[in-house]
Amino acid sequence: MINNLFTFSGFLVATETAEHSGFGINTDIFQTNLINILIILALLIYSGRGFLGKILSERLANIESAIKDAESRKLKAAEELGDKQKKLAEVQAECDRLRLQAEVNAKSAGEAILATIAEDIERLKSSATQDLANEQERVIMQLRQQVVQKSLLQVKAYFDQGLSESTQQELVDRSISLLVSGESK
Repeated sequence: MINNLFTFSGFLVATETAEHSGFGINTDIFQTNLINILIILALLIYSGRGFLGKILSERLANIESAIKDAESRKLKAAEELGDKQKKLAEVQAECDRLRLQAEVNAKSAGEAILATIAEDIERLKSSATQDLANEQERVIMQLRQQVVQKSLLQVKAYFDQGLSESTQQELVDRSISLLVSGESK
């Protein structure tokens, strides 16, 4: 009779060939070595408790440390995020202020340029009017001089042809009367 023994969690499962067929549970404590297994387990628990406890406590401490570190990093990141958001809001406010200031400056500069251009136009108009008046005055003076010269040339030509005696006498009389009337006034 050949017995094949398999142990599974402290129980012995026996199979027999030829005489007995099937499976069964062996309840004999000594035959299944249940006491030996329990003793070995107790020794392992007693001797491994310190070692296993130390490993587990180190692991627990590492996990707690990692959690605390993660929480502190989370708080620090939240603080930095708040600071960065505050700085971003300040920068955006500054950008808005600068943009508004630039718009105001551009508007006032444009108005100043337009005012300067208007003044320049008025000054150029005035200057052109003055230049035109001066040129007109010069042309009138030139025309007067030409008229006077032509008149003098005609008078000279008239005198060169000769005055009659009666005309000369008449001119002299008229000149004398003008002189006399000029002194009496």
